[in-house]
Amino acid sequence: MYGNTRGKPAATDLVPLRPREYGDFFTLWVCERSLTIAKVFGRFLRTNKFSGKPVLFDSTLGKCTYYFTAILASLVPAAISYVSQQERDISQIMFMASTNLLVSGCMVYFAGVEKVDLFLAGVL
Repeated sequence: MYGNTRGKPAATDLVPLRPREYGDFFTLWVCERSLTIAKVFGRFLRTNKFSGKPVLFDSTLGKCTYYFTAILASLVPAAISYVSQQERDISQIMFMASTNLLVSGCMVYFAGVEKVDLFLAGVL
């Protein structure tokens, strides 16, 4: 049933008997509102060749929420230093934010780091 059977792709509209388990509450929240996301961003999504409706997979939503939280984790130290204003210029804060974004982007892309490790690396 799953995967590729005799050269034909499997159906993408299978109804699972058990719901999927999501790693965090944010991913669950976004996947529950996937119909709203499809309505808002429908023109930018790939469409089904038979029905013409936009196609949105939960694996794609999971990746998007993972990247969003990675960006958020890398910007936390810059936001803390901006709020506390520890005698820093805005250019120093922007440099710190861009460096954190670059480092966390490399960690996510090349090493597949977990979200918890990104938050810890950003804070330390």
